Amino acid sequence: MKNKRKSQASDPLAKIWWHNLEFDVSQENVPPEVYKNFLSVIQRFVKAKRKKARPVESIIEALGEPPVRFSLMGRPAPATEPLSRIVDALSFSLYNIDKRLGLGPNPEETVWNMFRNGDIVPKRHFVGELRSARNLFWGTPTSRLEPLSDKQEIRPNEYVVHPPEKADEVATEIRNLLGLSYLNEGVGLYRIDIPKEKLKNVKICAPTTLDSSPRCVFLPPEKTKHYGLTLNLTNLGPGAEEVVVEPIRFTEEFTVTQIGFVKGPLPNDQAVWNALAVIVKDRRARREAN
Repeated sequence: MKNKRKSQASDPLAKIWWHNLEFDVSQENVPPEVYKNFLSVIQRFVKAKRKKARPVESIIEALGEPPVRFSLMGRPAPATEPLSRIVDALSFSLYNIDKRLGLGPNPEETVWNMFRNGDIVPKRHFVGELRSARNLFWGTPTSRLEPLSDKQEIRPNEYVVHPPEKADEVATEIRNLLGLSYLNEGVGLYRIDIPKEKLKNVKICAPTTLDSSPRCVFLPPEKTKHYGLTLNLTNLGPGAEEVVVEPIRFTEEFTVTQIGFVKGPLPNDQAVWNALAVIVKDRRARREAN
């Protein structure tokens, strides 16, 4: 794997991602056979690409070939508390609202206004699953997000941030806390709360680097921990706890809070990756010292 390491040295994102994976291995977060399988797959992709693509692109392709091969391989996390998922307005309207409503050419705006006006009826209009293309979704303990969005019920099954004039500020705080560095200014956010009873018999795992993209900021858990950590984009330090969850059918039993629109700009991209690199390097040094 010497060529792999040499090529990654010139690609900071791939380097950080690979150091995180090595941290996972050292903490026994990733089973040895899964790590071995990934090495063989990434070696095949790197060899096929040669100098035609960045190492990051080879990693992304290897992770998706097929996704179930490397997703949800971390240690099981007990379903001891409710979890929440943050989803952008466009994704929510496209995948979790019944298209028979006739959402028109701007579904995110249509659903946003309908939700605000109390015209979205969960029992009739909630459809699909909570999931991503990787056959999983990322969850955060609801208790971690509730202080940021003190919700007030204004109609049956409809929740918004209260007071309303704080909604955009809360959306920005949540974007930063969860390290969602791909969400630009102007994106609307929803919070989906999953009751603890709906998590029974659902596969929930401590996230590993194999669950994450090298283009996303992420810190894998230390040994014996059940949560990974985000990078807080406000202070560029460790942020909120995270788990990965297998897809769950989306029903009226889930509570949806319409948050607001992200208004604050993202921090400098280079500053974000530099901060993550420092944390990863420090973790690696402490690991090697032990």
